[in-house]
Amino acid sequence: LSFQRDRRDRQQGLVLRRQVVDHQILHQSGLGLESQAMSFLCDSSHFPVAVPKVLGYEPDPAILGNAFLVVEQLPGRIVPQNPNYNLSGWVQALSETQRHELWANGIAAMAEVHKVDAAPLLPLLSRGKTPTLEGLVNWIEDWLTWALQGRTHPVASKALAFLKRECPSNTANGLIWGDSIPANMLFGDDLKVSGLIDWELAMAGP
Repeated sequence: LSFQRDRRDRQQGLVLRRQVVDHQILHQSGLGLESQAMSFLCDSSHFPVAVPKVLGYEPDPAILGNAFLVVEQLPGRIVPQNPNYNLSGWVQALSETQRHELWANGIAAMAEVHKVDAAPLLPLLSRGKTPTLEGLVNWIEDWLTWALQGRTHPVASKALAFLKRECPSNTANGLIWGDSIPANMLFGDDLKVSGLIDWELAMAGP
């Protein structure tokens, strides 16, 4: 974006994300929830990993056809999935020592997410369920029912029944990123994590 402020020409890198509605694979996902999760993390002064600052969320589909979210563009590059990063690309070109450093930095950044005191955010992220492991499993059951559309899936149903039967009740609950894959991490040239992106699946749980 090129603009003027205080009579000076300025530029700022932005990312615009538009809500997908015609090919939805995520149950109860929405950019509104994602924008609130990202804004919360940006305001958490003790959270050491960068999250894109939310500049605006517009729920009205009349402007661009669907609701959309605008965030600042963070520096760094993602780990590509197509072609897979194990086969080609900048990660594959790193030395074994560098790859170890990359993954260690990524895991450390993931761990920081679960240290955040996200109590004010948990009622929103629980999507109408209790912000517990039991609530999370119940939401996953809703997701499975929604995705199956009346069909059956014996393996998934058996797995879900096991989870519900063995679900412990004494878990500590907090913020779950929900989509913690290398492609949702930005890495600088020093192989350190420069940002965490895509909070569409943020949820409450242990």
